[in-house]
Amino acid sequence: APHGVIGSGYFADHGAKNWHGQTRDDYEKPHNTGRGASFRRFRSWMLSNMGLQPEDTFKLPSRDPYLILVSVNSSERRGVDFAAQIAALKKALGSRANVQAVTFSSMTLSEQISLATKAAAIVSVTGGGSSTAFFLPPGASLYLFHNGGKDGPKYLDWDVYNNVPDIRVHWLGRKDRDEPSSLKTLTSLVSSELDYLDLQHQELL
Repeated sequence: APHGVIGSGYFADHGAKNWHGQTRDDYEKPHNTGRGASFRRFRSWMLSNMGLQPEDTFKLPSRDPYLILVSVNSSERRGVDFAAQIAALKKALGSRANVQAVTFSSMTLSEQISLATKAAAIVSVTGGGSSTAFFLPPGASLYLFHNGGKDGPKYLDWDVYNNVPDIRVHWLGRKDRDEPSSLKTLTSLVSSELDYLDLQHQELL
């Protein structure tokens, strides 16, 4: 299938009954448990299909500095500029990380994937706009800001990201994201994940 994917519903968080993460009942029906190896093979196939080499991207993110991508305005419906988060990360991480604001929707698919395979982390809102994170390298982390509803938080795509191997996922509330305590939580999480990557690099020495 050089130009398409057949049966991609196998990899969807919705499953056969549209279990999207919109209601509490959705979390009682995990769809992708045990499919980590299939996700990894699908990732490799996609990279090969794009003319990229999977083996070149399946290694720890480069450091000195680490690349942190902040996906701004990733969809018209949930567009967030993340200005406060970008400023807080730059201040907290300093020269340890290169924090970049990116608008994935303005980039080609190849550009998005190539950038994601080099990143140590992606910050995004939940929803389809976060799908580029599927191509993060092993050990990288993903920070998803979710909306709340009458039934509680809406962890959209939760079943995919809870089962994709090698990516460390964190869910954060979108409503109070600019509060000092929330910014501190984000910067502390990112710093801790970079500590983890440092340890992984040291083990390879």
